[in-house]
Amino acid sequence: MNYGKTKFIYWQDGDSFLGYLEEYPDYITQGKSLEDLKEHLKDIHKDITDLKIFPVSDAEQKDIESILKKRTDADKKISRTEKIKLEISR
Repeated sequence: MNYGKTKFIYWQDGDSFLGYLEEYPDYITQGKSLEDLKEHLKDIHKDITDLKIFPVSDAEQKDIESILKKRTDADKKISRTEKIKLEISR
C-alpha cells in the first residue's frame, strides 16, 4: 500500500545512519543501514500521524536547536556529515 512520499534528511556517522523527517526535525533516529533507517523513519511518521507521539512546541524546538548547536559546536570530531534529501514511499 502506498501512502505517499515523505522527505527526510540523513547522514552517516561511522557505521550508523542517522536521520529525521524534514517535517519533524526534532525526532532523530538511527539505523544500522540506510534501509534500516528508512524503516525507523516510517515508524516515526506513522506514530506522529496516528497521534501516538506529538511534535514539540516552537519554544521547545528553540531549546532543542540551542542544545544541538552547542553540541555541534563542541563536537567537531565528525569529519563528514552530508545532509541529503530523499523521498521514501510508504
